[in-house]
Amino acid sequence: MIAVLVALSTLALAPPAPPAREVEVWDPARTWVFVASVLVWEHADTWEPFPAEGRRDVELVRLLRARGVLPERVVVVRDAAATRARLEAELAALVARVPPGDVLLLFFAGHGHRDGPDTWLVPHDCGDDVAAGGWSTRAIVDQLARSFRGRAVLLAVDGCHSGALLADAASRELPFAVGGVASAAPRCTSTARWTFTDLLLDGLRGSRLCDADGDGAVTLGELGRHVEGGMAWLEEQMAPYHAGWDPVLAPATRAPPPRAGERLEVLQDERWYRALVHRAAAPGDPLAGQLLVHYAGWGCVEDEWVGPERVRPWRAPDHAAGDAVLARRGGAWREAVVLDVRHGLVRVRFADRPRSRGAWLAPARVRRAGEPPPGDEGAAGDG
Repeated sequence: MIAVLVALSTLALAPPAPPAREVEVWDPARTWVFVASVLVWEHADTWEPFPAEGRRDVELVRLLRARGVLPERVVVVRDAAATRARLEAELAALVARVPPGDVLLLFFAGHGHRDGPDTWLVPHDCGDDVAAGGWSTRAIVDQLARSFRGRAVLLAVDGCHSGALLADAASRELPFAVGGVASAAPRCTSTARWTFTDLLLDGLRGSRLCDADGDGAVTLGELGRHVEGGMAWLEEQMAPYHAGWDPVLAPATRAPPPRAGERLEVLQDERWYRALVHRAAAPGDPLAGQLLVHYAGWGCVEDEWVGPERVRPWRAPDHAAGDAVLARRGGAWREAVVLDVRHGLVRVRFADRPRSRGAWLAPARVRRAGEPPPGDEGAAGDG
């Protein structure tokens, strides 16, 4: 009886449990979409064009409409039409139509440029003078701050230095919530491939590969972690995300194929390459026992089936925070200290840049003193 009374008194004194956090669910029917995708430029000698074959922005628009976004609420500006004046005008017109409580999804794919603290997305008609012809990330946030009356803005930005748009939005006191994903950190360059958009599509489709906590739903934060890990593994670049608005984007109902998403190394021409498994061949298939793999840093045309004799587990970098190392920058090996290791990338601060926040580097660009330089010197970008 005494034990029971003690237990009851303990319960009476315990503070009440905090209420469960109400989870917001993204509603495509109340979403307005702005897609700007620039793969060719008027000044091709300044801005190298991207391959248009297999462009994934088309699939993104198709998926958003299939999810329930009304066609009249989708604005798409591509290639030669994507001048700075047109981009600014089309975004302003769309933002003016968004009523309170609705969501704006803004997607950009193309070149980005950074000079000091300033970053621009590169319109079709931009020339050498980016400050005059570029689409400033700060100006985009200013435009939204002045005119957007909706509930939240979801940013998805694919290009060099694209994380600057997330950072500019996150640093402001805005009258609406902001969440988003980007392909590269503000000070880093990005790949010309559609890897980022493919990872974005995974989350919007509800792939279980994105459902980190296994609760049957994909949130924006989980999409961000999926994009971060995927870009680090496949492109050796750190992709930032901001979950200031963290709704459920999709139920996690899309089951991946067997072994999809596994990270390993594949032997090719007497050299080991990092790869991602698309799927395993089904039992009874003539290819049973083999894996369809995508090589990190290569296009889909190089995907192939490989047998177990060509596969081995991936070995994570043998570095830890605080390690003194040599890191490659500008063609030379320089003294540095490890700040973090994540998704196979190593974040270092160079000794000659003591006030830097650090740079994410591929493992091949980091070694201990006395070790021979690795053969492959990939980069995640300097910061």
